Amino acid sequence: MIRQSLLIFTNETSYYLILSLLSLYSLSVACFCKTYYRRPYPFSHKILQCSGVLILYLVQIWPILNNIFYTFILSNNGQAIIKSEEKALVWHLIQITSFILSGLIFVARIPERFCPGSFDLCGQSHHAFHLTIFLTSFTQANAVFEDMHTISWNNDHYNWKKDILLTLIVFILESITVFVWFHISRPTIERRYKVDSKKK
Repeated sequence: MIRQSLLIFTNETSYYLILSLLSLYSLSVACFCKTYYRRPYPFSHKILQCSGVLILYLVQIWPILNNIFYTFILSNNGQAIIKSEEKALVWHLIQITSFILSGLIFVARIPERFCPGSFDLCGQSHHAFHLTIFLTSFTQANAVFEDMHTISWNNDHYNWKKDILLTLIVFILESITVFVWFHISRPTIERRYKVDSKKK
């Protein structure tokens, strides 16, 4: 029993550790892209930007994808499913769909790709991207709410301090990452600014 609880702790900790490292990677990629790429952006810019977010999202959502697969595709192997759990999985499915849709809109630049100039002020892909990301957040919140109905929480035994400590560590590391990238990129940005001002 003790060995099993240690195994669960190890899995949970490693899961959070992987997410934290990928979060730092995603932030570093975003900082790199802002510094070293200029308009018109090459395709490698989009690949780098999307890779940071996509890898992080896939690792984060993997347990839910696994659950959706076994529940809806394999019919849960004959096990009964709680109604709130089924509702949660439907919300998660909508969340995943809206996230994929937001990625496609961002990469494919829909709708201005098909009607250049018509969506310069309103309705461009950037606006649609933010709407679908809002839908992702909304459906994720509903899914978590339904998930909480299925889980019996024992607040006495849950280690909240560990979560707060991990969050603080990630926040500090991300702040350091932004600070370091700012100091790395500042000379490049200043050089670029001088070149642009001379051209004018």
